[in-house]
Amino acid sequence: KSVVNEDWIKLIRQLQGPRFRTSTSLPPPMGKNMRFFGKEPGSSLGLIWDRRKLDLSDAFIWPSGYFAKSHFNLDKDGKTLLNGRSDALVTLEELLQVNREGAYW
Repeated sequence: KSVVNEDWIKLIRQLQGPRFRTSTSLPPPMGKNMRFFGKEPGSSLGLIWDRRKLDLSDAFIWPSGYFAKSHFNLDKDGKTLLNGRSDALVTLEELLQVNREGAYW
């Protein structure tokens, strides 16, 4: 996850509080050919999570390169996708397979 420098304190506070949604990327094996969207000096640092330690049972997962913009396309309840974003969802298994093959949509 890359975060603009001004939002780090907000993110750290969220991590210490109740469960919340945030967008992240699943890097391909070994991070090979990974493209980050943050730019220096505006986003000079990122976080990496171990997905084996996360509850992804109600995660929204899109194919690599999909322009989800979930912060604009999620209802206030945090559970309902807007503007057709649910039509492009994939399973974690599908995303992992595509990442292993390097065959991005």
